Amino acid sequence: MRLLPVLHGSRIILRPFDSRDAVDYSVWLKDEYLCRMVGESQLAPSEVVEKQRMWARDDKMVEYIIADKASGRPIGDISVKLENGKPKFGLMIGDQRYRNDGYGTEAAECLMSYVKGVLGMQEVYAEIFPFNRESILFHEKLRFSKVGTSVVDKNRDCVVYYRHL
Repeated sequence: MRLLPVLHGSRIILRPFDSRDAVDYSVWLKDEYLCRMVGESQLAPSEVVEKQRMWARDDKMVEYIIADKASGRPIGDISVKLENGKPKFGLMIGDQRYRNDGYGTEAAECLMSYVKGVLGMQEVYAEIFPFNRESILFHEKLRFSKVGTSVVDKNRDCVVYYRHL
């Protein structure tokens, strides 16, 4: 198992997943709107723990819980995973109370700084469902550029965005 450092922003902490986070994560995935936007499905806490254990063993993945620095409360997750040799970026703010308030932006900048400075990655890409307007605007705000489309998850089209770090 790979040990990831805890990363600090002004309002967030990026920390490795802990089995105690499984209940919050499972609650987030009960939000049908969120599941539709990110292509996830509902998972029981035990399934979340197993999924996170698998990711923790994956040397091609950096996965963090986003926590509110003031309360320590988990509010989402963020990752970069090498897929076909290219780093794929993903972020989910699971707790609705923290959406559209800059927490995702801060978490993204913190993780991208880490993967560039420590892991030496020079670029990341994201695949976004075309109907997920919030995510498209978020990625554009982070200086991602649209580069095309791809077919993923149950043969649904995604818009592909790229950012040089």
